[in-house]
Amino acid sequence: METPETQAKLTFDQLPEAVSFLINEISEMKNLISKQTIVEPPKRRPIGVYEASKFIKKGIGTIYNLTSAKKIPHYKQGLNSTFLKTNYWTIL
Repeated sequence: METPETQAKLTFDQLPEAVSFLINEISEMKNLISKQTIVEPPKRRPIGVYEASKFIKKGIGTIYNLTSAKKIPHYKQGLNSTFLKTNYWTIL
């Protein structure tokens, strides 16, 4: 049987074969999906300046200098800076 992609129009007599083809394709996709493992991305949690300074083993002033140089991503919450703990900070 030709696949639906290569066949322009189906006749009424070809419908059972086409449905059978589609059912087989769906069951193959279900098998592939069930074999996949779901990998969750690492959770990033917000930390303050004191915890950030302990994490990268630098002083608080250095943390503020790195944020103003845009080397560490941060978010301002009022007067406080909040950071997301990520692994690439360790290269600083």
